[in-house]
Amino acid sequence: MMNKAKFITLDNGLTILIYTDKSKSTNHVELYTFFGGNNGEYVDYNGNTRSIKPGTAHLLEHYICENTVEGNLLDNLRKYNILSCNGGTNNENTSYFFNTVTNFYECLETFLREIYNISFTKEKLDKTKMAVYSEIRDDKNNEKNKIIEKKINGLFTINRKTLGSSGSVKSITIKEIKDVYDNIYIPCNQFLVLAGNFDYDKTLSLVKNIYKEISFKNDKRLSKVSDVKNVIKKRTIYKSDYIDEVILTFKIDVSSLSCFDKYKLDWYLSFFLDINFSKYSKINEYINNCSDYTDDISAYLYYFNGYFVIDVIAFTKKVNDFEKLVLSSIKNRNSSEREVFELVKKDAITRISVRKDSISSYVAPTEENYIRFGYLDDDDIDVIDKFNYSEYDKIISNIDFTNYSVFYRKKK
Repeated sequence: MMNKAKFITLDNGLTILIYTDKSKSTNHVELYTFFGGNNGEYVDYNGNTRSIKPGTAHLLEHYICENTVEGNLLDNLRKYNILSCNGGTNNENTSYFFNTVTNFYECLETFLREIYNISFTKEKLDKTKMAVYSEIRDDKNNEKNKIIEKKINGLFTINRKTLGSSGSVKSITIKEIKDVYDNIYIPCNQFLVLAGNFDYDKTLSLVKNIYKEISFKNDKRLSKVSDVKNVIKKRTIYKSDYIDEVILTFKIDVSSLSCFDKYKLDWYLSFFLDINFSKYSKINEYINNCSDYTDDISAYLYYFNGYFVIDVIAFTKKVNDFEKLVLSSIKNRNSSEREVFELVKKDAITRISVRKDSISSYVAPTEENYIRFGYLDDDDIDVIDKFNYSEYDKIISNIDFTNYSVFYRKKK
C-alpha cells in the first residue's frame, strides 16, 4: 500500500518528498534545482550580486551530465541497468532524474555523489558547447518553438530563451559556469524526490549521510523571477507555412495568493476550461456544426512567472468571430454549469485514482505543486471532494478575463 507523501527539510535546507509503495516495482528519483532560463542574477557567498548570461542554466545541465569527476553521469547510471535517466532545463528550474527497478541504493548514491562532484575544465566546456550549439540551431528551425516564443513575447517582459543564443553561450567562461554551480547548486535551492518500493529509513539515512559529507559554499536560495508587465501586444500575426490557427491567451496574476489558494485555483481553472471548452461545452456543439472551423476548440492551462496562462485555440480564418465567441462564452456562463461542474469534479477524482497505478505519474503532480506553488501535500482527492459549485462560481466570477492577447498563425 502507498503511504501518504512525506515532506522533510534537512538541516542544510534541502526539501525532500518521499513516497514509499511496496506494491510497485519501479523507483523514481529526481533532483530539482531552482535555476532556469529566466534567472538573470544571483547573490554569491560573499554577498555580491552577479549576473547570469542567457543559456547558462541549460549549458550547465549538459555539462553536469557529461563531466562528473567519475565520468558521464548518465552512462554511469546506465551501468546499473536502469530504465531511464536524463536531465532537463526550463525557464524556472533544472532537473535530473532516473527510474530503476533494481540497484536502487547504488543508483541513488552514484546519482547524488556525482552531481555534487563535477570536473571543470575549459576543454570540457568547449566540447559541451558544441552539443548546445546544435540544439540552438534545431530550435531556430522548429515551427512550434517559434510560435511559443512569439506568443510568450506578447505577454511577458522577462522571456530569456532557456537555450540562450550561440553568441551568449560562446561567451560563457569556465569561471562563470563554475561560480554559478558553486553558488546555485546548493541544498537550500534544491528539491529531491524519492518514490518507489524501498525502505524509508534506510533511504533517508543514506541521503542524510551523503549530504553530511559534502561541503557547500553558499546558503542563499535563488530568488524567484517575477514579471509585472501586462499584455504588450493585443494582436500578433505570424505568417506560417502551416494551417490557420488562432490562440486567445489570458494572463491571470496570482502572485499575491497563498500556496494553497494557487493550488486550489489551478484545479478550479481546470474545471472552468473543461466546462467551457471541452466535450461538455456548448461552444464545441456550435463549432461542430460550423464550416468555418476545421476542428474542436481546445484549451490549455499552465503556470508561468507567477501567472496562470490560458490558451484557447481554434483552427479557423475567422479571427474576430472566434474572439467574440470565446469572450461571450466566458461572460455568459449558462445555468447548466452547476450540473456539468459535478461531472467534471467526478472525472478529476477518477483520473487521480487511475494515476496511482504508476509511481511516476502519481508523484508528478505533487512534485509540480511544490515546484510551482510551494504547496506541500498530496491530498488531491480529499481537497477536490470538498470543492463546491458556489465557491467555484465566486472565484471564476472574480477573475479578470480582459487581460488577453490574440495570436494568429496565418497560412502564407
